[in-house]
Amino acid sequence: MPIQLRAVSLKFLFILAIVVSSNAEAIDVVVGPANCDGGGFSSAVAAVDASGSGKVTFNCGTVTIGVPGSTPIVHSVIIDGAGAITFDANNQSGFFYVYSGANLTLKGVKMARGYGGPGDGDVFNNGTLTLDHVTMVNNTQGSSTPVFNAGSLDVLWSSFINNIKSSDGGAIVNYGSHMTVANSTFSGNQAGGKGGAIFSNARFVITNSTFNTNGATIGGAIYQQGVAQSQIDYATIVANSATSFTGGIAVDSASTATVAISRSILSANGNGNCSGALSSGGYNLWSGSSCPFSAVGDASAGGALEPALLANNGGPTQTMLPDPGNPAIDHIPNAECQANSDQRSGGRPFGAGCDSGAVEVGASLDLIFYNGFE
Repeated sequence: MPIQLRAVSLKFLFILAIVVSSNAEAIDVVVGPANCDGGGFSSAVAAVDASGSGKVTFNCGTVTIGVPGSTPIVHSVIIDGAGAITFDANNQSGFFYVYSGANLTLKGVKMARGYGGPGDGDVFNNGTLTLDHVTMVNNTQGSSTPVFNAGSLDVLWSSFINNIKSSDGGAIVNYGSHMTVANSTFSGNQAGGKGGAIFSNARFVITNSTFNTNGATIGGAIYQQGVAQSQIDYATIVANSATSFTGGIAVDSASTATVAISRSILSANGNGNCSGALSSGGYNLWSGSSCPFSAVGDASAGGALEPALLANNGGPTQTMLPDPGNPAIDHIPNAECQANSDQRSGGRPFGAGCDSGAVEVGASLDLIFYNGFE
């Protein structure tokens, strides 16, 4: 798919010119307390980026900042909101555009009501992007996707909630060289095309993550096409929907792409859990008969498999905790766990084995490190 930039505002070009022309030394900038607004934030980011690298932090308390437009990142910037900052685009613009060769880390921030930007993404990445303890919520306008990856993307401990796109990819569109998603939750995202949560034309790796109530025409949770060999491990993919077919994971039958899935739960996804070139690494459980897996530990488990509703079960993201007696509990022998923690940073194994899916029932949580702000 060709990447086309939209028309860029004069303000966008002015900020970019400042960033490119500066030769200052690397700096860190604190926003606030007197300038906790869009202008103060934009000035801080421009100054840090112009210096070549640095960090933007906030002395604003818990606050919502209206962003004045899609902010360009040309060099290397860390923006750390410590869980207290919400960026609100008021359905007028995107949030960030990361140029090729640039590096942006967003940590402890929420982004709401984005309306695209250059490149058809509320956050468009053509460089290196890390989302760490980030929430993207209610970005519901137009054909832009909350995150468009055309470079390298890491999503950690993050949540994509109630985002809506009129075409493919309700939360993430992936055309990049690298994408990993870990310890994250996708809930209530909707695509008018394919991939209610994720639409991918390139390789991805997903671990310890939850997909619930996302929807699309095909691939209500995840849609994969292209030539990539992608991987999913310890996922909970439950109650997603598709108006055409495959509410769970769909791989384009006309492509050579494949998705290998292991130690996961696929249950109650409308119009089928699985379709296309899916392979198994074992210990998957699913309801019904739409997942053709036959590796060690794979089994169709029926209605008793569906975990409890999405809730705060500890950790920075909501999860779906299996009830007592769920066949996912202790389903994986200790020697086959191949992971020492769950989505919440709870230790694996707990009990006689590891649990299939994103959550290890009964695990003790690492309260020091899971919130990301130690």
